[in-house]
Formats: sequence, C-alpha cells, structure tokens
Amino acid sequence: MAPAAVGSGSLDDLVEAATGGATRAGLTAALARGTPARVEPLPRHRLHESFEALRDAADRHKLAHGSWPTVFLANIGPVAQHTARATYAKNLFEAGGIQTLGNNGFPDAESVAAAFRASGTRIAVLCGSDALYEAHAAPFAQALKAAGVEHLFLAGNPGDRRADLTAAGIDEFVSVGCDVLSVLRATLARLGVPL
Repeated sequence: MAPAAVGSGSLDDLVEAATGGATRAGLTAALARGTPARVEPLPRHRLHESFEALRDAADRHKLAHGSWPTVFLANIGPVAQHTARATYAKNLFEAGGIQTLGNNGFPDAESVAAAFRASGTRIAVLCGSDALYEAHAAPFAQALKAAGVEHLFLAGNPGDRRADLTAAGIDEFVSVGCDVLSVLRATLARLGVPL
C-alpha cells in the first residue's frame, strides 16, 4: 500500500494523511511547505486545586460562623477495632476542610446516640471492623438516626449487606475507590457551606 498523500499541510490534512498511512518524511515536508498549524494548549490545572477550593470554602465558613464544618465519627467498639476506618474517614473528610469529631469508641447504640446529640453536629460516620458492623451497624444506625443524624455514612464497602444497612439507616458508604471529591462537595453543601 502506498503512503497517503499530504495536502496543503493544514492540521486537518495532516491528521487525515497520518491516519491514512503517510510517512514521517511526507508529514514533515508538508509541514515545511504549508501554513504553520496553531494548536491552543490545554489550560493548566494542578491535581489538587479542586481540594484546595473545598478547604478554602471551609476556611470562609469558619471565618463567617466561628467554627469549621464538622462530622461526628461514630466509632464502634474499642480503639483497636475501629482505628483503621476512623483514620480513613478522618483523612477523607479533612481533605475537604471538614473537621471530624473523634472519640475512643462506643460499646452500645445508646452511648453513641447520646454522644452524637451532645456533639452539635448533623452528619455522622460509622467506623468499625467488618465483624463489628455485622453485629452493631444496624442498631447503631437506627439509634443515630433517632438522635437526629441527617446523613449517615458507613466507612467501608458493605458488600452483600448494602440493602440491609441502607434499610437500617445508612445513607452512603465511603471506601477506597469512592468519588471523594463528590462526597466532599455534597457533604459541605449539606452543612451549608457555599462552594
């Protein structure tokens, strides 16, 4: 097959010729005789600027209201059994300027509900191990919803328990692979922080 002919050297002609099998020498010659092509560069963006914008919004909220946007970590059980997911949730929310109210964990649904009511927050994140979720996620979720939680996250992938946990009151699940930016934007909006 013969290499494709290159026309005037316009960008469209060059693309068409390249896809048709034009040689590098043919493309170079066409560029030399044609009108130089001008390609506008893509705008520059830093990878983290979207997160910086969320933290800036949280800073403005603090200046205007005297406090950071905050979520409550509803840690289940002893420290050793909730630390991994509590740390994940803390890092996730604080990446967007949302402070987290941590604690050493709660042994039962009544104590977590009382601590949530005392916290003055509106959003909570259940954090615990898979074994603790199996035994306690549903009663903790129900107690937190009864205590006034407006939006309840569970830190972790629910697997085949999604429907049961949702029925118990879990509104959203956060785990590795979730759309962190969307979660943060929606949480800030729920907390009344303009972006």
